[in-house]
Amino acid sequence: MSARLSQEMKMYAELERKICSRCKVSKALSQFYRSSELKSGYQNYCKDCKNQRRRELSEKNREHYQAYERARQYKRYYGITVEQYDELWQLQDGRCLICNKHQRDCKRSLAVDHCHETKVIRGLLCDNCNPGLGYFKNSIELLKAAITYLEKFKN
Repeated sequence: MSARLSQEMKMYAELERKICSRCKVSKALSQFYRSSELKSGYQNYCKDCKNQRRRELSEKNREHYQAYERARQYKRYYGITVEQYDELWQLQDGRCLICNKHQRDCKRSLAVDHCHETKVIRGLLCDNCNPGLGYFKNSIELLKAAITYLEKFKN
């Protein structure tokens, strides 16, 4: 589709209007999310009402929403389920694999440490050790240099 045709379609959508089922205000079609399931091609609630409803539901069902988001992120970013994370957590006794600090002593839950190149999961790390490896770019040479540096200035 050409840029000009796309621009003309946007202008046409601005001219056409629809009444939001929730707030009962007539708004331009650009103020509604698209929906291939509905005959009009647009959802019945405007974007503002839809987003407000989403916020209300997430507040009302915070625990359910947080559990859903946790499961979605583990699957999306690491390819694992919550059960697999929990299994790793049990194997590590809830402790960071580097510093051995327990999760209860951390600000957040243990992070999934993985190789960014191979996507292989190495284990769960605390909120200090995980970014630490990232800052050193997972480089053994840099970490060895850091050890040498620290030993040089050891009291």
